[in-house]
Amino acid sequence: MKKVFVFIFYFGTFWSSSKLHAQDLALTLYNKTGFDLDSVSVRDVYFGEILKDQSKSIGDIDELVFQGLVPLFRPSAIIQGKKWSSVMAPCSSKSKKKHRGSYAFDILLYERGEELRLYWGVHYE
Repeated sequence: MKKVFVFIFYFGTFWSSSKLHAQDLALTLYNKTGFDLDSVSVRDVYFGEILKDQSKSIGDIDELVFQGLVPLFRPSAIIQGKKWSSVMAPCSSKSKKKHRGSYAFDILLYERGEELRLYWGVHYE
């Protein structure tokens, strides 16, 4: 019985500290594409719908991987019923993991004929 109690105590302590740590990282996305975006996600962080010229914040993120000033993984979303994303292989050169802070980025859209590509912009207020 004592072993079960010790296990529950350590598991609960680890779980609660990991949850508190995750709350130290927040991300706000601003939709600057000119389209309503559905099912917006950044790697494994799901934002859902972000309407044209609107923003959405998520504060329960474990980590973000940056390449320079923007997240390494580009956003993906459904635009007018079609899923648009840019597939990027994980890269470790000059990338940094962030576990704390509050970040804001614009989601921008590159259009060339039928090709649409989402990419990041640094958000300035």
